[in-house]
Amino acid sequence: MKGWRQVAAAASIGIFAGAVSVKLAMAATAKPPAYLVVEYEITDRDAFQAYIKGVESLPTTRVFLARHAKGVPLTGEPPKWIGILKYPSLEEALAFENSTQYKALVSARDKGTKWRAYVVEGLPEQAAQQ
Repeated sequence: MKGWRQVAAAASIGIFAGAVSVKLAMAATAKPPAYLVVEYEITDRDAFQAYIKGVESLPTTRVFLARHAKGVPLTGEPPKWIGILKYPSLEEALAFENSTQYKALVSARDKGTKWRAYVVEGLPEQAAQQ
């Protein structure tokens, strides 16, 4: 009976160590999220609505964190409107921005707004929690 307990204990320790190793390996290879920050002023409402309608029809992995939001300036001139979108990775954010479908909408965006946008790579999941 004593031998069986030692085998069970060793197996439990092995399973636990394996699970921890897999989790650490996954965390080390996980890509950090990316945030698209958009500052804009609407200059042509119809063109802007055409752009929005087109963008909303595209497949994407983005999640809005702020949409058509007002900002409170701490320094400098505040933008009229702000959008913050989260993507799973920098590569996915850039792939969306560089897609043929999105590029077809850029002329409507530029006609309808004064637009400034940039992508910021976030912290890896475990670093963000510290």
